[in-house]
Amino acid sequence: MNYVHLITCHINSVVRELFENQTPFELMSQTEERKKLLNILALQYVPPDEVFLKPALLKRKK
Repeated sequence: MNYVHLITCHINSVVRELFENQTPFELMSQTEERKKLLNILALQYVPPDEVFLKPALLKRKK
């Protein structure tokens, strides 16, 4: 997993008030077509207790 992919997964696993307290992943998982896109891009949901949105995320990857 590269850094951009890792960061994307963490950012899109955060609940957003704008999306009625859903994550972008939850919104993307509402149709089979969108689920397929997530699979093609190999984007994976990160559980809330594992989301890390600080520069140290890149160091934790190793």
